[in-house]
Amino acid sequence: MLVLPRLDISGPLTSDGSLLYRLNALYQKGESFQDFDTDIERFFVSPVLSWQIGKQTDLTVQLQYYHDRRPLDNGIVAYANRVADVPRDTPSESLRERITGEPDDSVESDSIDVGYDLEHRFSKNWTLRNAFRYVSRNFLNKGFLPFEFDESTGVVTRYAGQQDIDSQRYSLQSNLVGKFATGSIQHTLLFGVDLNRSEFKEFTGLDFFTPALLNIFDPVYGVSRPTQLPLARNTQDRQDRLGVYPFFVTLAGV
Repeated sequence: MLVLPRLDISGPLTSDGSLLYRLNALYQKGESFQDFDTDIERFFVSPVLSWQIGKQTDLTVQLQYYHDRRPLDNGIVAYANRVADVPRDTPSESLRERITGEPDDSVESDSIDVGYDLEHRFSKNWTLRNAFRYVSRNFLNKGFLPFEFDESTGVVTRYAGQQDIDSQRYSLQSNLVGKFATGSIQHTLLFGVDLNRSEFKEFTGLDFFTPALLNIFDPVYGVSRPTQLPLARNTQDRQDRLGVYPFFVTLAGV
């Protein structure tokens, strides 16, 4: 695995230090220990801005992006109570495990997380907080999936499949926290509202009509993946939630 230097820098953007930044980033690339054509590749970046708008108000805005691409690893064939004694391929450079899929099978995912946190202090006893988050996830895998194994012949029956999952989540939170006293009794008041929305989509295609056979003891790769797959699963879901929480704590004075 090739790991490039990680970036982590921070500092002020204004002379008075009221606006600060931080940036994290990382990139990795390398090969799998198995005999795949698909490399392992990861990229991560996360910028953050913090702004002291005034003595009583702070705002933080942040974003995270993560990309991951890797081979689709279906593991080693097992039967009865043991793992199949699959020999290793022996390239001149190193030993690499054989695979039950195809060398170009892959899994790819992307995620985005962005939002802000706002805090305003009316006084030392009363504080208003507001926050928003948007989270997006996308997952895509493409490959040949092993379903059956004939131990007498060493043949694995595989089927071409593809799964695409996409999800989004929105979240908005606001709350007011106050502290006050009535005589010797101390009180804490919390009142807040939460709004949330979640959306989910999944598309799965699987070709059970065209088996792709592979002898794991004498593998021959190079099966072409179909451009279109029969639909196996297609789901969509959306959920909306509203939460209101009045909360009151009373503490007896000493």
